[in-house]
Amino acid sequence: MSRRPSRPIPYATPHAIVRSCAIALALVLAGGASAAAPRAAADVGNDASASANVSTGDADVDLTLDLAQERALNADRPDWPAVRARAADLVRAESGEAGRAAAIGYVLASLGDGHSFYLSAGQLAARLGGARDEADGKQRAPIAQAQAPLAGFARLSLNGWVGDGEAAVIEAARQVRRALIESLGEGRCGLILDLSGNGGGNMWPMMGGLAPLYDEGLVEVYDGRGGRAELNVRKGALHSGRLRLPNVDLPPLPPLPARPQRIALILGPQTASSGEIVALGFKGQRNARSFGAATAGATNANQGVHLPSGGVLALTIARLLDRDGVAQQGPLLPDQRSERPFEAATQWLQEQCDGAAQTSAQ
Repeated sequence: MSRRPSRPIPYATPHAIVRSCAIALALVLAGGASAAAPRAAADVGNDASASANVSTGDADVDLTLDLAQERALNADRPDWPAVRARAADLVRAESGEAGRAAAIGYVLASLGDGHSFYLSAGQLAARLGGARDEADGKQRAPIAQAQAPLAGFARLSLNGWVGDGEAAVIEAARQVRRALIESLGEGRCGLILDLSGNGGGNMWPMMGGLAPLYDEGLVEVYDGRGGRAELNVRKGALHSGRLRLPNVDLPPLPPLPARPQRIALILGPQTASSGEIVALGFKGQRNARSFGAATAGATNANQGVHLPSGGVLALTIARLLDRDGVAQQGPLLPDQRSERPFEAATQWLQEQCDGAAQTSAQ
């Protein structure tokens, strides 16, 4: 294999982690490649530097390997010289995109995080373009929809949304906030937040639009190889350090409708990636309770990187901790398992809201 000029990779700081998670699309890497056998971190470290400048013959694969070794949450697991050699074999075995995809898939599978993935330029264009899902041709749901109340309680559906770029993210966040305000205008003291169909995508308009629903203070933490980054809510807006996410003034919740006293989350197996991260922000919040079934389990944080060919790499670089500092591992489990989650949610809201009304009347 030929060598190529050494090229330093800027390290991912904690706040760069937060910024870059914006393009963490909802797709779990599935099949097609076998993981390399894990080795001790000490062994990997010595071999990695020796093999770092060996080219596979494909710029996208080379960059994926470099980034995975430098930034991936599970970078200490693979035998990197062996992974790099096998990736080069796959590049040579098939020309063009077929070899590239096979090699990148193999590299990401070797990490064993179950959430890193690759989209070719064509796949990315299909996901970003148009209003229909390329898988089944159905009309894509908007990022947020105010639904008809259930038993008098406000109901909001928050859906997966794929998009990139500041203008698109800001407009999506405004849509979420407008839908939230619209839904609260129709309900009583409680809100049903339906995340059951949220397969993920760009989390910032979701969390930024919903920010007033979270308690003030720490919401969750990103814990990566470069350090930690905290997400906080301050005065109804989402922040990481001094960075507001997204960086725009959103319509405030007016006095009426007010912030709901109780929030019932609806979860299910289709709740994935950013949908799960939105839900994790409510974990430990006293006025919130979740109903339904276990989520998909894609709960690590991805960094999106645009590759030379026009494709995108989403690399898992951090794990998430809830507001109590507990690491989220695997699927989120609802507080109350139910095959009829909306009925269970309305029953809980009825009890909570009626109880609060009786207490205030005394």
